[in-house]
Amino acid sequence: MNNVIPEFDPLLREQTIDVWLNKVDECAEIYNWNDKQTAHFALPKLTGHAKTWYQGLPSIKHSWLEWKRILRESFPSTENFAELLTEMLNRRTRPGESLEVYYFSKINLLNRCKIFGKQAVDCIVFGIEDKGVRLSAQAGKFDKPEDTIEFFKTVKNYQPRDLRDFRRDTQSKDTRPSSVTSIAPRVNGAVRSQPKGNLTCFNCNDPGHMSWQCRKPLNKCTDCNYLGHNSNDCPKKSKSSN
Repeated sequence: MNNVIPEFDPLLREQTIDVWLNKVDECAEIYNWNDKQTAHFALPKLTGHAKTWYQGLPSIKHSWLEWKRILRESFPSTENFAELLTEMLNRRTRPGESLEVYYFSKINLLNRCKIFGKQAVDCIVFGIEDKGVRLSAQAGKFDKPEDTIEFFKTVKNYQPRDLRDFRRDTQSKDTRPSSVTSIAPRVNGAVRSQPKGNLTCFNCNDPGHMSWQCRKPLNKCTDCNYLGHNSNDCPKKSKSSN
């Protein structure tokens, strides 16, 4: 029972006091807690400044209904929708971050903006920096956010860009040549490719570059509309045959 209620820290923006109190009330309904039990399980979950505030109270003899009023007055929800919407749109995949971590962070912001369904999918796909993954997700034409997380789990060759690469790309964004080979070193007038460690292209599966740098045509499956394989290698077809 101690783990069913999440912690509440007023400095963290993942959830407001109203969202947290709603979760507590839902737990109370599910587990048939009475007023005293609800307060018993909920109040120890106050952390950070909320815990300091609770420890400084002169009295804690309140009903749960009174506690909710006091908590709302002490930690009012002051989210501005325009600012929250801007934060959501600016939330994009970050250097070294997995697609799954990005998804759950983005979906939290979408829920707070009350954006669901196909509109939520569009916002999730919008924030994917990798061109190959983004185009493949767009080709999937997902209707629910849950479909995008399932797609993210199938992306085998996704390599989050290193922070140094991300900074270099950001600094040279306005002057970056349209061709990847144009920035490669030249030896005796010939272009020599630069090794890129263990990077593998999501689109062509060749090593040495990312899918957003790929110069080959998009490798798109006609069965599942995903990039990175053709219909002969489609994992959905192999599952159905089994």
